[in-house]
Amino acid sequence: MSETAADPRIGTAGFGGPGVSFLVVERRQADVVAYPDGRFEAVPVGDGGPLARRWNEEQLPAIERDRNERWRAEEEHRRATWEQEQAARKAQLASQGQNLPDKAVVTAAYDEQLDAWRRKRAAALTPDLLSGLKWDRENPQPTLEGVYRGFGVEPPPSLEEDEYQPGSPPPPAARAEVHTGEEVWWARSHGAEPEYDESLGNSKDLPLNAISGLLTELSAAGWRLVHVSEQKSAVHHEDRSDTICTAVTYVLQRSGSQA
Repeated sequence: MSETAADPRIGTAGFGGPGVSFLVVERRQADVVAYPDGRFEAVPVGDGGPLARRWNEEQLPAIERDRNERWRAEEEHRRATWEQEQAARKAQLASQGQNLPDKAVVTAAYDEQLDAWRRKRAAALTPDLLSGLKWDRENPQPTLEGVYRGFGVEPPPSLEEDEYQPGSPPPPAARAEVHTGEEVWWARSHGAEPEYDESLGNSKDLPLNAISGLLTELSAAGWRLVHVSEQKSAVHHEDRSDTICTAVTYVLQRSGSQA
């Protein structure tokens, strides 16, 4: 079996002739992966889902652990601060001669007084609405403040602070998400080194700064620009038609080669 000789124009020199290559920048659909830190990454259609899932599987557990550890540390600090403040408040009240009774004792006494008041009220009520309102005015409902005073002490400045209220745990960490079918500018080189096959963003206009950066890198690698061609299309509106650039091809030649 005979062997077919390789085309001498194809190889490290590139395609289209000795030392010739192309950089094509065009509008195309892509998957855009949005990361929780605000970064966006455009990848070929179909690659966004696996990329986002892999990031979530590899990164989210560590992020969740870190968030939960920080929250627990903050919660411990908040509780310790609250306990210190409570101890200082009780010490201040004690120094003023107010030895507060245990809250469980106060609560039990309050519940007992409230039940007795309700039984007495139910027995005293009549169909006469005015009579019921008069009884309520003459027999006010028991209060925690009154129970404290019944023990011979003034109530704490803020009864609501007698029990620690823990903070809410952090919500689940944000995940990487995929937006499919987004139109982006995409650069792809054919034959040049370094090779490019990447997104240049989703700006409306041609991304000149990004293209300039690519051409600068190629120039440093020994390529020079010899030709540029544009592909345009018409966009029709009700009152006008616009012509927009949809692709640009940059023809490059290796320095020292003949076109």
